[in-house]
Amino acid sequence: MLRSIELRNWKVHGNSTLTFTKGTNIIIGQMGAGKSSILDAISFGLFGTFPAVQHRKVGIAGIIRNRPEETDTAVVKLSFDSGGSSYVVTRQVSKIGAPKATLEKDGAYVQSQPQRVNEEIEKALKIDYDLFSKAIYSEQNDLDYFLKLRASDRKRQIDELLGLDRFSTAQENSSAIINKLKDLITDNEKTAANFDIPGLKQQLSDMGSEMQRLASEQKRIDSELAARSSLVAEAEAKLGAMKHKYQEKVRLDKEIVAQRNRIDVLSKEIDKINAAGHPSRAELEKGITALKGAIEKAKAEVISIKARERELQGQYARASAEISEHSKRVEENSRMLKELSQYDRKSIETSLSDANALIDSNMKETAECIATRNEYVRWISELERHTQKCPICERELGEDMRQKLIAEKKHAILLLADRIAQLAKADAEYKGRIKASEVQLRKLALLEEKVHEYNDPSQRIAQLKDTMLMAEEGLKAQKSLYDGAVAVVDDSTASLGMLASKLEAVDRRDGYVREVFQLSSALEANVKLSATINVDEAKLYALQEALTRTVSEHSRLSADASANRKYVADIEEQITGKKTEISKVERIYDDIKTKRSVAANMTKFKTSLQETQALLRSRLIDSINSIMHDVWPEIYPYSDYTSVKLEADSDDYVLKVLTNASGNTAWNDVDAIASGGERSIACLAMRVAFSLVLAPGLGLLILDEPTHNIDQRGLEKFVKMFNETLPRIVEQTFIITHDPLLKKAYNSKVYLLNRNKDENKEAVIEEL
Repeated sequence: MLRSIELRNWKVHGNSTLTFTKGTNIIIGQMGAGKSSILDAISFGLFGTFPAVQHRKVGIAGIIRNRPEETDTAVVKLSFDSGGSSYVVTRQVSKIGAPKATLEKDGAYVQSQPQRVNEEIEKALKIDYDLFSKAIYSEQNDLDYFLKLRASDRKRQIDELLGLDRFSTAQENSSAIINKLKDLITDNEKTAANFDIPGLKQQLSDMGSEMQRLASEQKRIDSELAARSSLVAEAEAKLGAMKHKYQEKVRLDKEIVAQRNRIDVLSKEIDKINAAGHPSRAELEKGITALKGAIEKAKAEVISIKARERELQGQYARASAEISEHSKRVEENSRMLKELSQYDRKSIETSLSDANALIDSNMKETAECIATRNEYVRWISELERHTQKCPICERELGEDMRQKLIAEKKHAILLLADRIAQLAKADAEYKGRIKASEVQLRKLALLEEKVHEYNDPSQRIAQLKDTMLMAEEGLKAQKSLYDGAVAVVDDSTASLGMLASKLEAVDRRDGYVREVFQLSSALEANVKLSATINVDEAKLYALQEALTRTVSEHSRLSADASANRKYVADIEEQITGKKTEISKVERIYDDIKTKRSVAANMTKFKTSLQETQALLRSRLIDSINSIMHDVWPEIYPYSDYTSVKLEADSDDYVLKVLTNASGNTAWNDVDAIASGGERSIACLAMRVAFSLVLAPGLGLLILDEPTHNIDQRGLEKFVKMFNETLPRIVEQTFIITHDPLLKKAYNSKVYLLNRNKDENKEAVIEEL
């Protein structure tokens, strides 16, 4: 049951709250007052949508209130009870961003994502939006929605509403599966027909016999191959031993030849060195030692000479540098004397004194001018204040005289100002002269002090020149000594090289003598060993030929064994292939058998679906017709139609009424004989039946303008139905209407909606 709804900025509602009751809830108001928007909000609160949004007749801009002022968001808060629990769902839409939703159950948050909220509500109410929009919620002036459809569309939509469309879908899928199975069975039968199973099995038998023959042949070949392998091993061992002796004798003979050749070469080298007549090793080593000592001594003398040269060069450089420094001082003193001669101290001091005297004179004159100017300013002030007497002499003054005196004094003040400026300018010039004179006197004093401190360096320069001359002579002497010492080092080094070469030749000769002795001993031993080795080459060749024949026979047998094994492998592969083909065909026949069984079962299943659909449709239509029959007398105000029913055939659902004319009854199509009002009443009965049969646990019916086309007598019957009949069979009904007659529904909760449309005001709600 719906308990309440709160609307904020929803369509024409600014901030509206409505509470609902069991039984009938009626919302009355003028066109555009916001009645239907309340039902849209109920649908939106439950399922996040409503028919106008589903049909794309309205978007977000049409949901959010935009008059009399613009708003950015709209909120719907709906409270309801279901299954013993209380729920509160809050949904918000904004001009920017996705819709938001939250769901509370018994005071605790359940979900906060719109899709999850929808799923939880569908689970709680046990209906979805499609069932709600077709069986529970009738849009404005749309009670006869199903009668407006074409027959095929009406059949499809009512089947969907009753849940029977799933049976049709299942039947279609079953037919598709059965046809697919038949196609697969046909394809498998064609495939299996291409195989000769008896022929394949006979081939397998023949191949088995051939495999037995090949196994026997392989056993014979393996036996002969083992015997040949033993002979090959024995021949290889004999040949190997003889080859080893032969190779050893060849190696010794080659080594003997090489040793004899090496002894001849070394003997010739020894004779050549002896013919050169080299001294003994002791004499050569003594000469080398003496030369090394002489070289070391000469090198030490070279080092000493270079040290003395560096000392003399330092003396020469220091003396030269000092002479250069003294020469610079002589030049500097000459420059200062020349500069000093350009200054006249007396003239500078006289200029400084004169400038100071002129500054003092200017200061006195400036003070006098300032005092006179101040006096003139005071006179002008007095003259401007006294209009009849002179402020100085107290005599009577006329206006002309007073103005003349004032003008004269002001002119005099201007002259004094010019003179003060001239004196200031002259004073600045005198100060510049004083500063320049003081700078010249300081510079003159500094030059005089430096000239006074100067000492004549001519005697020191002469001493330094003598030092430089002595250093030059010493360097020449050291150069001669250095050249002699270097010549000794060079000559001794050359002699040392000659002695070292001779010593190396002696060492080489002694090495050759030792090597000849060693080679002679080895040669003698090799000759004796070679004489002990006796090899028969003819026998060696005979063994080689016998081994070749044995190996050739072994290779032939190996090739036969390999070919036999390859043939066996080929036959085994063919056997595997044949077995695979037979297994494949057997699986095809098994699959054909299985698919035939499945197709038979699917045919039975399809028949069961058809029968179940027909039975379920019959039972649902019977339940709907039973409710419509009970409701009809309560809502139809006349006696010409005594009942109403929904009749189903293979292509359509037809709504019919039972007519009673002259005692004869007959069922007639509502579309054929009923007026607009009668159609509406018949459709209302069908709507009530749909809601009770398809959503028995919900107990909810929502009707927007259901009284359209109904006359006065019919309206009175409607009021009675809403007061008495509907509350007994439907737990909660919502009626939207603009008909004021429905205010008489005394057992109903009635809300009256008003809105000043001329000023685009919000909806105003009043509970009657």
